[in-house]
Amino acid sequence: MPVRVMDSNPPPMHGQPYSNLTPPQTSGAAIASLVLGCVGLMSFGLTAIPAVICGHIALSRIGRSAGRLTGSGMAIAGLVTGYVMSLIFLVAAVAIFAGMALPVFAAVKDRALQTQALAQLKQVGVGCQAYANDHDGKFPPKLDELIPRYVPDAALLLCPYPDKKAPKPFEYFGGSTADPADQILAASPAVERKGRIFLYMDSSVKAKSAMALKRESSQ
Repeated sequence: MPVRVMDSNPPPMHGQPYSNLTPPQTSGAAIASLVLGCVGLMSFGLTAIPAVICGHIALSRIGRSAGRLTGSGMAIAGLVTGYVMSLIFLVAAVAIFAGMALPVFAAVKDRALQTQALAQLKQVGVGCQAYANDHDGKFPPKLDELIPRYVPDAALLLCPYPDKKAPKPFEYFGGSTADPADQILAASPAVERKGRIFLYMDSSVKAKSAMALKRESSQ
């Protein structure tokens, strides 16, 4: 009986041979996302947004690749790092801008309170002049004497500068119309590192900064 010899060669394969199959590749966008996220830790978040963009692109491409692309872990790591650095950068930027804006707001508020105090002290000066006309050129012994005939509201005798929430009475020195015009009749309270507003005998008012007062005191 004849013996059948088995062919050792494998049967032909249909379709693409194994030799042409390629292994999965790591997504370049995933690598870029991870690298940009790590660089963002040393560049104050400058590469955080590109890291987030690359991370989303990588995950999208990996999901559509049907296994031909890998690197989702790197993409997620890049996304997390990018988002964290973006948040840190945003908080730091807000803090910086707030630090820059606060002195400006404080200066505007200070100027507004000075203007209000100037207007009140000017009205006090007009009241003092009217009082002096009725009292032989003598100003009142104290500012309360102006209420209500010469100054209608006692609140006008309280200086809103520098703290409107806790106003203090204007300092009053008294005198008469015969005194020198540049002599001080009344002034806003003295507060450290703050300017002052002065009312002179001729009813003129003037605001002086803290620097100007310090310069005058040193002369």
